[in-house]
Amino acid sequence: MNMHSRIGNNITISDIRIDKGPAYQELSALIDDEKVWFRFPADVPVRARPEAFIPFCLFDAMLRKVPIVIHPDFPVSAELLTGFEEIQDIYTCWNSDLNRTQLVATAGIQDEKSADVYCCFSGGIDSSYSYAKHRDKITHLLVLEGFDQLKDKSGWKKCVADRKAFADQEHKKLVDVTHNAIEFLGKRKLHWVPVLGSILACLGVTLNAETFIVPSSNTYADLFPCGSHPLLEVNWSTENTKIIHDGCEASRTRKTEFVAQFQDLLDQLQVCCYSQCDNCGNCSKCVRTSIILDVLGKNSASLPDYQSHGELKQLQPYDNGTLSYMDDFAVFMHKHGRHDIKKQLLKMKRNYIITSNMTMIAKTILGNRVRNLKQKFFPRPWEAYRTGLVARKSILDD
Repeated sequence: MNMHSRIGNNITISDIRIDKGPAYQELSALIDDEKVWFRFPADVPVRARPEAFIPFCLFDAMLRKVPIVIHPDFPVSAELLTGFEEIQDIYTCWNSDLNRTQLVATAGIQDEKSADVYCCFSGGIDSSYSYAKHRDKITHLLVLEGFDQLKDKSGWKKCVADRKAFADQEHKKLVDVTHNAIEFLGKRKLHWVPVLGSILACLGVTLNAETFIVPSSNTYADLFPCGSHPLLEVNWSTENTKIIHDGCEASRTRKTEFVAQFQDLLDQLQVCCYSQCDNCGNCSKCVRTSIILDVLGKNSASLPDYQSHGELKQLQPYDNGTLSYMDDFAVFMHKHGRHDIKKQLLKMKRNYIITSNMTMIAKTILGNRVRNLKQKFFPRPWEAYRTGLVARKSILDD
């Protein structure tokens, strides 16, 4: 069913169930009569609770100005119901396209608390840093399939095998989760990025983790509207599960320096932009990680070595977020006496600033005419979706 073609006064979550098989167990629910599911290992305690499905409804409800209604047979954490109000405050502040909505649900008693401490663990720098910080406390590692829209299922199998080998070595339990989230949201012309952190947090609630760690991507100095954000995840916490957005105190280079103390973590790194199972060595994430390791005199068994200054072009900034990474890199290179690399980084930064400011001047002078023509003939992928984390167009642009 295409929700966009349906007229309704609410969005319903019902028929929450767990179906068990020999290889996995499936937690599913009907959202307006369409099935949404997560599949977990068969030996992990999973609860048939509604929290994991709320993020799938959130943006659609806020765009359509309709409530989310959860069948009363499936109670929701009272603490989460309170946090839901704060979540809406954040999203409506970021995006004026969104409207406040209601979560109509019965508040229910939580199950007995567990002592499990989960860390989301893709094998990248952010998750490796959070794991290294909390290594002694962590009992479970969670890896979620395909939010890089990985098409090769054999690649996912290798990703799970690699993460499991590391987890076994560390005497931790790996929990690998597959889903139909991207397909479900795509049918509604909604992107997964705005709700990624919320989905992760609610999986922590579903698994009844005592603590659930979501590694950060940005520092406190560089925060901007993002689907995984220290303001958001904490509000999905419940009486049983504390959600932590971890690592905002450290820049990317600082995180890499910290991880570089542990060769076992270096050897399992998975940082590539294009794969969950291999490192190409040529994309921006691979290049920036290999450069730092080269400067530190370190190497990773899973990552090709840095080769030449020609690879630096992969680090060319394209927005303010990547510009902050450039500043962090330049400071790191100065600190370690690599003024040759610092010089090239600052040149790329200068070129980006000049180009972006010229573009801004042109937009200011010419108004929306050029932008509208560009969007007509060269549409960006985000324009296929109904909304994003920030409003698409302000009245001030008219």
